[in-house]
Amino acid sequence: MIRHCGILVKNIDEALRIYRDVLGFEEIERKTLKGKYVEGLLNQRGIELTFAKLKLKGGKTLLELWKIEKFVPPASFSHISIDVNNLQEIYKKLKERGAQFYSEPLLSPHNAVKVVFCRDLDGNTLELVESIRKKKNFI
Repeated sequence: MIRHCGILVKNIDEALRIYRDVLGFEEIERKTLKGKYVEGLLNQRGIELTFAKLKLKGGKTLLELWKIEKFVPPASFSHISIDVNNLQEIYKKLKERGAQFYSEPLLSPHNAVKVVFCRDLDGNTLELVESIRKKKNFI
């Protein structure tokens, strides 16, 4: 079972304009960690981690937005996939806010879902998926 996904952002409040205001996550916790624990955890001295823990209403999946001062990240992961209800509307709102899209929303070959990939303001790749049919999602 996946506990949560975490992504690096430059500004948590700016990132919330997408994840909270457009995609529907709610912020459930925000903390700042510094000192030996976080330095040891990420094996870098002098860093300070601020994170916002987000949750989709009615869901169990958690997303953490991490802002780390003076941190050099080793790498990132491929993408986060998020179920949405009105992909065309969200596509329009994200585009207005400066998100970069790989394409317009596309219908899957099985006509089960509409899908689009984009990068948020911090370059994280998101896959937005709207179910068309109630059956299993096949992309």
